[in-house]
Amino acid sequence: IRRGAQGVWGVGSREKQLGSGAIPTAHVLAATLEAALASRRGQQRLADREQKLRTQTERADRLERIARLTRRVEAALTDASTPGEIERAVCDRLATSGPYDIAWIGGVEVGSDRLRPQAVAGGSPEYVDGLGLTTATAGADPHPAVAAWRTGEVRVVESLVGGGPSSEWRQRALSAGFQSVCAVPLIYN
Repeated sequence: IRRGAQGVWGVGSREKQLGSGAIPTAHVLAATLEAALASRRGQQRLADREQKLRTQTERADRLERIARLTRRVEAALTDASTPGEIERAVCDRLATSGPYDIAWIGGVEVGSDRLRPQAVAGGSPEYVDGLGLTTATAGADPHPAVAAWRTGEVRVVESLVGGGPSSEWRQRALSAGFQSVCAVPLIYN
């Protein structure tokens, strides 16, 4: 029996002929099956729409958090008067506004290849300085800040646990409670 676009449902009998009630019963059962399938499709469409709505809501929430953070950073920039105050204010806003636990701005000291913290919030300058970041050698698994310094491109490590060698900087970050790292190069002009 063909019912709509659902497919085909067939019944058979070992008897020579189907009994007089078999065909109407098959029609009723096919209609019941068709209704159940339509209900299931409707539930799946509803679940898909709910997931799409959740995804859109999460994206809107994330964009709103970014907009709030941007406003806080912009306010910090207007309140500060020296480069050091700007760096400290920006790090403070980033580390206290979430989703970041630590924020730091660093640079290479004149006559050195060490990347040293200039402003740190949410953690200690000793932690960042203790990473021993050097721009002279990158190694097999460079810290994202070193890679960003060398390439001028954003570097992200989504998970410190997987996806790379067990380098010292990863171990120190994990010991300090960090799970991921993002480094953004600051390029003037």
